[in-house]
Amino acid sequence: MIRTPQQERIYRLASKLPGRWPWRLAPWLYRRTHAAEARSTEDAVHALFRQHFPDAGEATVQAWARQHVNLVAYELMDAIALRRVGRGGDIPLKIEGIEKLQRGLQAGHGAIIILTHFDRILTGPIAVAQAGIPVSSLTMEIDENNQLSELEKAYFHRKISTFDDMTGGTSVKRNRSVKKIYDSLGLGNTWTILADAWHPEAKAKRGHPFLGKTLYLATGIERIAAHTQAALLHVTSFTEPDGHVRVRIRELDGDPGRAVDQVIEQLERDVRERPWAWWNWGLLDEMTKPPAA
Repeated sequence: MIRTPQQERIYRLASKLPGRWPWRLAPWLYRRTHAAEARSTEDAVHALFRQHFPDAGEATVQAWARQHVNLVAYELMDAIALRRVGRGGDIPLKIEGIEKLQRGLQAGHGAIIILTHFDRILTGPIAVAQAGIPVSSLTMEIDENNQLSELEKAYFHRKISTFDDMTGGTSVKRNRSVKKIYDSLGLGNTWTILADAWHPEAKAKRGHPFLGKTLYLATGIERIAAHTQAALLHVTSFTEPDGHVRVRIRELDGDPGRAVDQVIEQLERDVRERPWAWWNWGLLDEMTKPPAA
């Protein structure tokens, strides 16, 4: 995250480089402008990878930890140069399965794209929008978060505003009424909601097997889907070694509960294959605590 005016100036200058150079430079730049943060993040995920993948060799674990820090750097550059994401010469997006979403929308009840905190999260909805389907989003609260500085709040506001402009939709904060989402889905529109978001305040949660533990997740997606009969699809992004991002769309079971189960089952498979690409490692202990009765 950009935390100082000096960091913002440096990244904005770097974001003007041609082609993919901003992202090629991003890991090097992040380790210098956010040196302490990069070191602590790499050490923390290294310990978590060692804990959850005891059979992996030390060189492999070190590579995963380094790739996770690189992903943080790419995400930061994405936020600064978001309008360049999806352009052929910059960050190409290659979408797989757009016909599945188009088919799901034919029923007229709208569609919920279920995302997870995996890889380049914003690239999936951007790819869908660039394929001709506007996307709206349920998003985080910013102004109510007293842990964010004014500069950090401005950073997130710009990021969300640019994202909404690129996806042709709107963002509704989690603490606002979901009636807008219900009404919009009733008109046949498409929304994205994160399945693995940590909501400590949520009263209704359900357990999902995950990496030998139980992940307790809020059931909001299930309630919205049951109320609206929206089509449910799972969208995941994968940053590939050549710099392009592959976006995969999967159809899900029509039963909302089973659909979310399928998303978390697939998330576990993806995390086992690419441990560095999951953002919620630092929250795993909290997310696996059983909710209070």
